[in-house]
Amino acid sequence: MVITMSDPDCAVALRLPPEPGTYALVLSCTARRSIRVGQLGTMRLQPGFYVYVGSALGPGGLRARIMHHLRRVERPHWHIDYLRMLAQVDQLWYRCDRMRLEHRCAQALEAVPGVRVPLPGFGASDCRCGSHLFLFKRRPSRTSFEGWLRASGRGRSQLRQGAGYMQDLLQDLTRASSSAAASRTRGRGATAV
Repeated sequence: MVITMSDPDCAVALRLPPEPGTYALVLSCTARRSIRVGQLGTMRLQPGFYVYVGSALGPGGLRARIMHHLRRVERPHWHIDYLRMLAQVDQLWYRCDRMRLEHRCAQALEAVPGVRVPLPGFGASDCRCGSHLFLFKRRPSRTSFEGWLRASGRGRSQLRQGAGYMQDLLQDLTRASSSAAASRTRGRGATAV
């Protein structure tokens, strides 16, 4: 499912399912500043679009996690909380699933030509990924994201099980896009990107 946060009805985020899942936040930033990200270090922000991938497998699932990310917190808990102090959530892509797919998404994004990793280890302190945060000069689209996931299938020997999960993710994203278009027609506020 894809949600554009600039929609007039941002309350659609409140209707996210309380189910476990994987998500990607697309954040826009116009600032050129340095921010301290906990003990991880200092990140130099540049104007552009940041894509952060994560999972929400605990209590409250996607709804609880995304609602946390939409609020600006005084006491940051996760690395993304520090970035949220200066960046706006622009889009949300998500999939309901008990499988932890954030690592497959991070691997796909890291392989995109021209993408930058603004701070190694961001959002990845509990895994072997290089980062879960990626910087793009232009706003990435859901269609591009699907293409990157498909392209990441070239590492099938490492992602034998993951390749099937990615195909499921791509099918769900495609179905969600169609559903979102139908919802928009009915006036629910979700927008396919």
